[in-house]
Amino acid sequence: MEKIMEKENCYKIAVLVCGQLREFNIGVKSWDCLFDLNCDFYFSTWDKSSQSKKKWPNYLDNNEIKITKNMVTDTIPNAIVSVLNEEDYGYINKDKITDKQILHWKNTLKICMDSNIKYDVIIVTRPDVFLHLPDLLNYINNLKENEIRNTSFGDLSNFFEDIFFMGKFNTIKTFIENLKESEITYIHEDLYTYLISLNFFLNSFPFDLKATEVRPVINELYIKNIDYDTVKLSNSEFILKYGEQN
Repeated sequence: MEKIMEKENCYKIAVLVCGQLREFNIGVKSWDCLFDLNCDFYFSTWDKSSQSKKKWPNYLDNNEIKITKNMVTDTIPNAIVSVLNEEDYGYINKDKITDKQILHWKNTLKICMDSNIKYDVIIVTRPDVFLHLPDLLNYINNLKENEIRNTSFGDLSNFFEDIFFMGKFNTIKTFIENLKESEITYIHEDLYTYLISLNFFLNSFPFDLKATEVRPVINELYIKNIDYDTVKLSNSEFILKYGEQN
């Protein structure tokens, strides 16, 4: 894939990309909606990447890969990439995915703030996400104070979908900085409760704006002009083959 070229945009937007790199090489093919806005990218990831043996117990035995910064910067040259060794974070409950996720959110936010760049908007997502976000700029234009916008998991209330969300800089800064890992167990429900406790409000994008994880079975369906529907099909086949997540 060619390196991403910088484009002009009237907003200064930081994208915090958090978690295992996994199928980033496929997900990034759908990120034109972000590249067109000339966003700055901050990555926080582990130095090893694999699909969870706990969640997918029948998956390939030897699928762990070593992660280096250039796996990101070869595609997004100006990305700031923090590669963490999980063994250095002994206080993190390694069986509690939410704790690790929040650690990466906080790490990218710190790196972003250390840049001393004044941002208008922060977007939070993950490396292995496939996006279909037409007219994203329109929703950025209409962001309100204390509002978080996210992609929807369905017609659910009291539910925070964490794959892709965004807000004004101070809103997301406050949201991430004040998160306490011990209070977040059932991530979708607990994050929503936490958001309300901050007197923030959640607005989901319309259903035609979508985000989904890329599962490794996509490699069996890979096509040059891969699209959202193909990724969703691969996710369904992956679940049929290996079972539902816990």
